[in-house]
Amino acid sequence: MKTKQIPEIQDLAEKHARRRQEKLDADAPAQAQPRVTQSDIDKSLAEKQAQHSPLPWHISHYIGERDQPTIVDQRGDLIARTSCCHQEKANAAFIVRACNNAQRLADACRAAREANNCTPDVDKILNEALAQWEKEAK
Repeated sequence: MKTKQIPEIQDLAEKHARRRQEKLDADAPAQAQPRVTQSDIDKSLAEKQAQHSPLPWHISHYIGERDQPTIVDQRGDLIARTSCCHQEKANAAFIVRACNNAQRLADACRAAREANNCTPDVDKILNEALAQWEKEAK
């Protein structure tokens, strides 16, 4: 025995089928878009990884089992959480201070070297420090 469909249910089913097809069509990638290769992805990731989070960084605290210092960037995004030992607050403060001032210290070393009024020993120290800075920045 064949059942007779109610017109309202049939209309509803057809609307649902149309909406589903429209959604599938909208979600399908456009044919004209270029294909993204693994090389493109790797290049994009390398560029993003080469840039650190925006400075200045700050110390925040994670409230949990214990008051665990965390380092966040200027947007409040998590950079790191220190939890190694009883010196974790001092370590977090040292990391923040070093990162926030590293570029200024490198610039001061360059300015002192370019002023050319340093003793040979000081000039050697500045050159070594700047060479190490530039090597690690790559």
